[in-house]
Amino acid sequence: MRIRINGDWEGWLKFFLKGIKEVSEEAANSASKIIILKETILKKLFDKKVSSIYAVEFLNLLFRKPIITSQELIKELEISKETANQIIKKFEEIEILKEISGKKRYKKYLFSEYINIIKGGTEL
Repeated sequence: MRIRINGDWEGWLKFFLKGIKEVSEEAANSASKIIILKETILKKLFDKKVSSIYAVEFLNLLFRKPIITSQELIKELEISKETANQIIKKFEEIEILKEISGKKRYKKYLFSEYINIIKGGTEL
């Protein structure tokens, strides 16, 4: 409104640039947290001896698709149902994944640590 009434372009520009700065800082902070999370989980996988190529590929997949089913894992990594179920079970045991559907079949799993990082700053 001050732009129309007083021609306060400078005030508007400061407001706009402050917003860009804050969003940029938040994005850089989130990126840093994601990198640290990935490194921490990779270390956890190696420490718990869950470091097969499929486990590492699954972790990479979770950063693209943090809510997943075993069928999606089978399709994405082109692995057997048994292998997918074993990997998911291990990821649940070491608390990387949490089952969220409450079903016996067609379960969905959540990579909550990652979700918490990417949803940061979106709450009211």
